[in-house]
Amino acid sequence: MSGEVAGGVRQFEAGQFAALERVFGPNALVPPLFYRHSPALRFELSGGETQIAQFLQAIDRARAILGSAFAGAETLTAVLEVWDDTSDAAPQPEQLWQKTEAALRNIGVCPPAPEQAMRQWGGEGGPKTLFAFPLPSIHLPELLWGIFARDLGLQPALDARLTLASAELGLLACPYDDRGMDVIGIDAARLAGLYTSFDGWLLDHDRARMAGMFSSPGPADEADSVHPHPAARP
Repeated sequence: MSGEVAGGVRQFEAGQFAALERVFGPNALVPPLFYRHSPALRFELSGGETQIAQFLQAIDRARAILGSAFAGAETLTAVLEVWDDTSDAAPQPEQLWQKTEAALRNIGVCPPAPEQAMRQWGGEGGPKTLFAFPLPSIHLPELLWGIFARDLGLQPALDARLTLASAELGLLACPYDDRGMDVIGIDAARLAGLYTSFDGWLLDHDRARMAGMFSSPGPADEADSVHPHPAARP
Protein backbone atom coordinates (compact mmCIF):
# COMPACT_ATOMS: atom_id res chain seq x y z
CA MET A 1 0.00 0.00 0.00
CA SER A 2 1.22 3.51 -0.74
CA GLY A 3 -0.02 7.05 -0.28
CA GLU A 4 0.96 10.69 -0.70
CA VAL A 5 1.88 12.93 2.20
CA ALA A 6 2.78 16.62 2.16
CA GLY A 7 5.92 17.55 0.28
CA GLY A 8 5.67 14.83 -2.34
CA VAL A 9 6.94 12.05 -0.05
CA ARG A 10 5.42 8.60 -0.48
CA GLN A 11 5.14 6.22 2.45
CA PHE A 12 5.39 2.55 1.50
CA GLU A 13 4.93 -0.64 3.44
CA ALA A 14 6.33 -2.41 0.39
CA GLY A 15 8.49 -1.20 -2.47
CA GLN A 16 12.14 -0.34 -2.76
CA PHE A 17 12.88 -0.80 0.95
CA ALA A 18 11.12 -4.16 1.00
CA ALA A 19 13.01 -5.25 -2.12
CA LEU A 20 16.38 -4.37 -0.55
CA GLU A 21 15.59 -6.16 2.70
CA ARG A 22 14.28 -9.17 0.79
CA VAL A 23 17.52 -9.48 -1.18
CA PHE A 24 20.11 -8.38 1.40
CA GLY A 25 18.37 -9.25 4.67
CA PRO A 26 16.99 -7.19 7.56
CA ASN A 27 20.36 -5.51 8.16
CA ALA A 28 20.60 -4.26 4.58
CA LEU A 29 20.74 -0.60 5.63
CA VAL A 30 22.18 -0.89 9.15
CA PRO A 31 25.72 0.47 9.51
CA PRO A 32 28.45 -0.59 9.58
CA LEU A 33 27.68 -2.98 6.72
CA PHE A 34 31.11 -4.59 6.69
CA TYR A 35 30.73 -6.02 10.20
CA ARG A 36 27.12 -7.13 9.75
CA HIS A 37 27.44 -9.10 6.50
CA SER A 38 29.52 -11.81 4.92
CA PRO A 39 30.88 -11.69 2.31
CA ALA A 40 31.74 -8.01 2.43
CA LEU A 41 34.46 -5.62 1.31
CA ARG A 42 35.80 -2.45 2.92
CA PHE A 43 37.77 0.02 0.80
CA GLU A 44 39.98 2.95 1.76
CA LEU A 45 39.09 5.98 -0.34
CA SER A 46 40.66 9.33 0.53
CA GLY A 47 44.36 10.02 0.76
CA GLY A 48 46.84 12.84 0.33
CA GLU A 49 48.14 15.78 2.32
CA THR A 50 45.56 18.38 1.31
CA GLN A 51 41.76 18.49 1.36
CA ILE A 52 41.66 18.74 -2.41
CA ALA A 53 43.92 15.71 -2.82
CA GLN A 54 41.82 13.72 -0.35
CA PHE A 55 38.59 14.70 -2.07
CA LEU A 56 39.80 13.93 -5.58
CA GLN A 57 41.20 10.53 -4.60
CA ALA A 58 37.98 9.61 -2.78
CA ILE A 59 35.88 10.54 -5.82
CA ASP A 60 38.18 8.75 -8.25
CA ARG A 61 38.34 5.53 -6.23
CA ALA A 62 34.64 5.43 -5.46
CA ARG A 63 33.73 6.00 -9.11
CA ALA A 64 36.12 3.27 -10.26
CA ILE A 65 34.88 0.70 -7.72
CA LEU A 66 31.19 1.47 -8.16
CA GLY A 67 31.51 1.70 -11.93
CA SER A 68 32.90 -1.83 -11.96
CA ALA A 69 30.48 -3.14 -9.33
CA PHE A 70 27.36 -1.79 -11.04
CA ALA A 71 28.54 -2.16 -14.64
CA GLY A 72 25.57 -2.59 -16.96
CA ALA A 73 23.03 -1.18 -14.50
CA GLU A 74 21.36 1.91 -15.94
CA THR A 75 19.43 2.64 -12.74
CA LEU A 76 20.34 2.13 -9.10
CA THR A 77 18.35 2.46 -5.91
CA ALA A 78 19.67 5.37 -3.85
CA VAL A 79 18.83 5.46 -0.15
CA LEU A 80 19.54 8.56 1.90
CA GLU A 81 19.43 8.60 5.69
CA VAL A 82 18.90 12.27 6.47
CA TRP A 83 18.90 14.49 9.54
CA ASP A 84 18.60 18.12 10.55
CA ASP A 85 21.24 19.49 12.92
CA THR A 86 19.81 23.00 12.86
CA SER A 87 16.79 22.34 15.08
CA ASP A 88 16.21 20.72 18.48
CA ALA A 89 12.71 19.66 17.42
CA ALA A 90 12.30 16.47 15.43
CA PRO A 91 11.49 17.55 11.84
CA GLN A 92 8.68 15.95 9.90
CA PRO A 93 9.59 13.72 6.91
CA GLU A 94 8.19 16.19 4.40
CA GLN A 95 10.38 18.96 5.88
CA LEU A 96 13.44 16.77 5.74
CA TRP A 97 12.70 15.85 2.14
CA GLN A 98 12.22 19.47 1.09
CA LYS A 99 15.64 20.30 2.51
CA THR A 100 17.20 17.18 0.97
CA GLU A 101 15.60 17.74 -2.42
CA ALA A 102 16.96 21.30 -2.51
CA ALA A 103 20.45 20.00 -1.69
CA LEU A 104 20.17 17.31 -4.37
CA ARG A 105 19.20 19.90 -6.97
CA ASN A 106 22.20 22.00 -5.95
CA ILE A 107 24.49 19.12 -6.92
CA GLY A 108 22.63 18.44 -10.18
CA VAL A 109 20.32 15.57 -9.19
CA CYS A 110 16.56 15.95 -9.70
CA PRO A 111 14.95 12.94 -8.00
CA PRO A 112 11.36 11.79 -8.31
CA ALA A 113 9.13 11.69 -5.22
CA PRO A 114 10.84 9.20 -2.93
CA GLU A 115 9.64 6.36 -0.79
CA GLN A 116 10.05 7.13 2.90
CA ALA A 117 10.60 4.81 5.82
CA MET A 118 11.44 5.03 9.50
CA ARG A 119 13.89 2.56 10.98
CA GLN A 120 15.01 2.01 14.56
CA TRP A 121 18.50 0.54 14.92
CA GLY A 122 19.65 -0.76 18.29
CA GLY A 123 22.29 1.40 19.91
CA GLU A 124 22.09 3.98 17.12
CA GLY A 125 19.93 6.66 18.75
CA GLY A 126 16.37 7.48 17.75
CA PRO A 127 14.40 6.45 14.67
CA LYS A 128 16.10 7.12 11.36
CA THR A 129 14.40 8.82 8.43
CA LEU A 130 15.29 7.24 5.10
CA PHE A 131 14.31 8.15 1.56
CA ALA A 132 14.69 5.84 -1.43
CA PHE A 133 14.47 6.76 -5.10
CA PRO A 134 15.69 5.45 -8.46
CA LEU A 135 18.94 7.05 -9.56
CA PRO A 136 20.16 6.96 -13.17
CA SER A 137 23.71 5.68 -12.85
CA ILE A 138 25.01 8.62 -14.91
CA HIS A 139 24.29 10.82 -11.89
CA LEU A 140 26.41 8.75 -9.51
CA PRO A 141 29.36 11.23 -9.61
CA GLU A 142 27.13 14.10 -8.48
CA LEU A 143 25.78 12.10 -5.54
CA LEU A 144 29.29 11.10 -4.49
CA TRP A 145 30.36 14.73 -4.68
CA GLY A 146 27.58 15.72 -2.27
CA ILE A 147 28.46 13.03 0.28
CA PHE A 148 32.23 13.54 0.24
CA ALA A 149 31.99 17.34 0.14
CA ARG A 150 30.09 17.30 3.44
CA ASP A 151 32.88 15.42 5.20
CA LEU A 152 35.57 17.76 3.90
CA GLY A 153 33.65 21.01 4.47
CA LEU A 154 33.16 21.75 0.78
CA GLN A 155 30.06 23.09 -1.00
CA PRO A 156 27.60 22.20 -2.40
CA ALA A 157 27.13 19.26 -0.04
CA LEU A 158 24.52 16.75 1.07
CA ASP A 159 23.78 16.06 4.75
CA ALA A 160 22.97 12.38 4.47
CA ARG A 161 24.29 8.85 4.66
CA LEU A 162 24.21 7.28 1.20
CA THR A 163 23.54 3.67 0.25
CA LEU A 164 23.48 2.50 -3.37
CA ALA A 165 22.05 -0.82 -4.47
CA SER A 166 21.03 -3.01 -7.37
CA ALA A 167 18.71 -5.80 -6.29
CA GLU A 168 19.08 -7.31 -9.76
CA LEU A 169 22.87 -7.53 -9.47
CA GLY A 170 22.72 -8.46 -5.80
CA LEU A 171 25.13 -5.69 -4.76
CA LEU A 172 24.83 -2.91 -2.19
CA ALA A 173 27.41 -0.24 -1.37
CA CYS A 174 27.73 2.42 1.31
CA PRO A 175 30.39 5.12 0.91
CA TYR A 176 30.09 5.94 4.61
CA ASP A 177 32.31 9.03 4.34
CA ASP A 178 35.24 10.28 2.30
CA ARG A 179 37.54 7.81 4.08
CA GLY A 180 35.93 4.54 3.15
CA MET A 181 33.23 2.45 1.54
CA ASP A 182 31.60 -0.90 2.31
CA VAL A 183 30.29 -3.23 -0.41
CA ILE A 184 28.18 -6.32 0.29
CA GLY A 185 26.58 -8.89 -1.98
CA ILE A 186 24.61 -12.10 -2.01
CA ASP A 187 27.09 -13.84 -4.29
CA ALA A 188 30.70 -14.20 -3.17
CA ALA A 189 31.84 -14.74 -6.77
CA ARG A 190 30.68 -11.26 -7.80
CA LEU A 191 32.42 -9.61 -4.86
CA ALA A 192 35.54 -11.68 -5.46
CA GLY A 193 36.06 -9.83 -8.73
CA LEU A 194 36.15 -6.51 -6.87
CA TYR A 195 38.37 -8.03 -4.20
CA THR A 196 40.92 -8.98 -6.86
CA SER A 197 40.63 -5.94 -9.13
CA PHE A 198 40.92 -3.34 -6.35
CA ASP A 199 43.18 -5.22 -3.94
CA GLY A 200 45.43 -2.20 -3.50
CA TRP A 201 42.54 -0.12 -2.15
CA LEU A 202 41.26 -2.57 0.47
CA LEU A 203 41.44 -1.21 4.01
CA ASP A 204 44.52 -2.77 5.60
CA HIS A 205 42.93 -2.92 9.05
CA ASP A 206 40.30 -5.40 7.79
CA ARG A 207 42.36 -7.36 5.27
CA ALA A 208 42.53 -10.47 7.43
CA ARG A 209 38.75 -10.75 7.63
CA MET A 210 38.38 -10.22 3.88
CA ALA A 211 41.08 -12.75 3.12
CA GLY A 212 39.18 -15.28 5.18
CA MET A 213 36.02 -14.61 3.18
CA PHE A 214 37.63 -14.85 -0.23
CA SER A 215 40.15 -17.64 0.23
CA SER A 216 39.50 -20.57 -2.10
CA PRO A 217 36.82 -22.78 -0.49
CA GLY A 218 36.99 -26.53 -0.32
CA PRO A 219 34.20 -28.60 -1.92
CA ALA A 220 32.30 -28.85 1.36
CA ASP A 221 32.37 -25.07 1.83
CA GLU A 222 31.62 -23.99 -1.72
CA ALA A 223 27.84 -23.83 -1.41
CA ASP A 224 28.02 -21.73 1.74
CA SER A 225 30.44 -19.25 0.19
CA VAL A 226 28.20 -18.71 -2.85
CA HIS A 227 25.04 -18.35 -0.77
CA PRO A 228 26.19 -16.71 2.47
CA HIS A 229 23.93 -16.25 5.46
CA PRO A 230 23.05 -12.54 5.80
CA ALA A 231 22.96 -12.50 9.59
CA ALA A 232 24.68 -9.66 11.42
CA ARG A 233 28.12 -10.27 12.84
CA PRO A 234 29.70 -8.69 15.90
